[in-house]
Amino acid sequence: MERDFQQELLLYTKGIRGELHIGSTYRGSFNRIPPLLNRMKDQFPQVQCFLHDETSSRLERLLEDGTVDVIYTNYPLPPNRFYVETVGEDHLLAVLPENHPAAAQARELPGMAYPYLNLKLVENETFFLMGQERAIRSRVNLAMDYCGVKPARIHPLEHIELGCQMAAEGLGVAFTMEHYVQDNSTRRPVRYFRVGNPESYTEWFVACRKSAYIPPYLTAFMHILKESAKDNRL
Repeated sequence: MERDFQQELLLYTKGIRGELHIGSTYRGSFNRIPPLLNRMKDQFPQVQCFLHDETSSRLERLLEDGTVDVIYTNYPLPPNRFYVETVGEDHLLAVLPENHPAAAQARELPGMAYPYLNLKLVENETFFLMGQERAIRSRVNLAMDYCGVKPARIHPLEHIELGCQMAAEGLGVAFTMEHYVQDNSTRRPVRYFRVGNPESYTEWFVACRKSAYIPPYLTAFMHILKESAKDNRL
């Protein structure tokens, strides 16, 4: 409450100035949020913007306790405590080496940027999976259930990027989100495939506390983020 009061007081006494604390996951913010901060700097030169990259579950706690003012996440939030707006859709992708034999059996489906692959075709491979507490793991679990897949071997990892590198070397199957592809860099070429239920998707949200004071620059940032998503710049 004290911080909200100070922010509002600054608006009246010194014009548009203050601090904006933005939270996002590392994968969600990498290459996406920094250009928006540059636009905020041009529009609000007296507002200092800070980026906090955390896990999805921790972002919710930071938003609730006021450490951050707004978060950009693909983790569903309770609408009774937060003002939430959907800004885009995302899809789970499997990652395979460029010349993997299963690639020839993938199908092109209408409206998909990547060919669809039945996970049954790679069931006997090692699956590189994040921990059960990670949001992407729940999506992989749903995809495996949809196809009735029980991987021959599961290799747990902490980082999506490492899984992609392992897949690039032909060591198994990794998973990422379509939203992350532009950030991926592997030593060897890979291919991406939509998996699981072809009609399923994940939403990305921008959210702030319902009880918080919303300064003009926070409203502007949320607008910039939503417009950027519509223009496919994120």
